[in-house]
Amino acid sequence: MVVKLGTLVVAMDGLDSLVYEKTETGPKERKLPFNVRLKLSKMKEFFSTELAEYEKSRVELVKKHGETDKEGNNVSVPPGKYEFFIADLDKLLKTELDIPGEWPRLTESEFDSIAEVDIDITEAQIVGVSRLFLPETRK
Repeated sequence: MVVKLGTLVVAMDGLDSLVYEKTETGPKERKLPFNVRLKLSKMKEFFSTELAEYEKSRVELVKKHGETDKEGNNVSVPPGKYEFFIADLDKLLKTELDIPGEWPRLTESEFDSIAEVDIDITEAQIVGVSRLFLPETRK
């Protein structure tokens, strides 16, 4: 299956929304059935290499277009270079990945077990998660 890197990145953010709920003190793991949590972990593991490469490339782009703060600790992209950074990042996110083989997907019963969970998730994350991780009948 050919997938754009951006779709994968957004889908993985969506998986995080399934696994963690947002609280005032930060993310907190949701109580999910063991088989669902295990499957979600396997999904993240399957794509970990691609995501690590993405993060490495994204950091390189920040360094390329960014400036280091006075303390020399943090790099951020200033407003004057932001447009160029976004153009390079957009090009990176449009990279097509040929994903070989099959990866873990939720079964119908696993999906049903979490279908009623109140999840803070964006429309883009829903599309990415449904495309990559839900059973074919739920897309």
